[in-house]
Amino acid sequence: MMNRLATLCAALITVVYAAPQAPGTTVQINPRQKYQSFDGIGVSEAFQRSLVLHELDTPSQNLALDYLFSRTKGAGFTILRNGLGSSPDDPFDLMKSIAPVAPRSNSSQLTDSVGTDFNGGYLCGVTNTSCATGDWRQAYADKLVRYIRDYEANGIPISYLGFLNEPDLNTSYASMQSSGQQAADFLEVLYPTLQESGLKTQIACCDGSGWEQNRERLTGIQQAGAEGTLGLVTSHGYSSAPGAPFATDKKVWQTEWSTFDPINYNWYASGSQSEGLTWANHIQQAFAVSNVSGFLYWWGAANTTDNQSLLFVNGTNEVSVTKRLWAHAHFGARFIRPGAMRIAASISGGNSTGSALNVTAFSNTDDGSVAVQVINNGDAAQTVSLGGIGKLSGKGCVVQTWLTNQSHNLTQACAAIQGGRATAQVPGRSLISFIA
Repeated sequence: MMNRLATLCAALITVVYAAPQAPGTTVQINPRQKYQSFDGIGVSEAFQRSLVLHELDTPSQNLALDYLFSRTKGAGFTILRNGLGSSPDDPFDLMKSIAPVAPRSNSSQLTDSVGTDFNGGYLCGVTNTSCATGDWRQAYADKLVRYIRDYEANGIPISYLGFLNEPDLNTSYASMQSSGQQAADFLEVLYPTLQESGLKTQIACCDGSGWEQNRERLTGIQQAGAEGTLGLVTSHGYSSAPGAPFATDKKVWQTEWSTFDPINYNWYASGSQSEGLTWANHIQQAFAVSNVSGFLYWWGAANTTDNQSLLFVNGTNEVSVTKRLWAHAHFGARFIRPGAMRIAASISGGNSTGSALNVTAFSNTDDGSVAVQVINNGDAAQTVSLGGIGKLSGKGCVVQTWLTNQSHNLTQACAAIQGGRATAQVPGRSLISFIA
């Protein structure tokens, strides 16, 4: 699985499928039935993981960036989540603050320690805090706005600003705790500060460590009457995986999730938490069940020895690719562009009762194309025909298919046209995308 410069896993192998003899299962799409809009998929390089990319030689650096962001060679990520530093200095694994003194409870008194925190606490000025140094909400809001201005001064506009990260946890690393009410207390200062700045950046909240932990904070914000200040609701997937949709009309992103077991390059071997097929299901279910508009893994590239990243970097010239990256690629900008809409997709016929197949579909607004993702979680191959895109002729490659499994990384082929429908076989433990 080690991919050096001479090989690029996105290399395309063109195959024309022979017409299957007996179409069994129909994936029916309905472009008229629209659900949430699609913003994209993404990663972070926080805690100086971008330094790992900077230290690669130029060919290896370009390779890694292509794997992450290219629409023709890689996953096509369109969202990058950056950290806001709070460290007084910048050794590797820490993010330096722009403030003269680091905003931690044991230095500047920005937060009020509850006596058990190593590096946490609650923002001074919110409910249930008592700080000798007073109310720090405006100071924190001013710092956040300054961060955004610094980015924009370098030609980098920031779409969303999050002011919390896993506020339900008491951690040993840079952090700040908050309930929903306490988040609302800060929003009443941050929102007008951001509005008065003239910046177009919107507020995101609250990056809870898990879906249900974030639901609790969102509910608190709603009960405090502050939901209108938000532009985006954000949650991680660690403590509890994405589940039932949040009760909000705001866009929702899953903004961080990974595993910490030893490095795993497999698509499917045993069904472990770090395999590519597992993550293909996570991504698909987040869009189909949890109604997210964006899905982000944790690190894109890092020199870690576990599964916190999608690419593993060793030294200055070695880049290794996990199958998790190719799972994300099926939902990346190669096939689904920001602004697309998720549309209705269902399975019928054949072995659809108790089927091992799961399906999602998206309609692109830029060119009218439709991307349909079919996951086969069973061992046996299943023949699938695609309905709802009109009657097709058999001339040329009318509908492309792209296959990923243990043996393939986005292998391109042409679906057979049978009875006016695109038809292809989905091997066991595989993900195939139809592009029409």
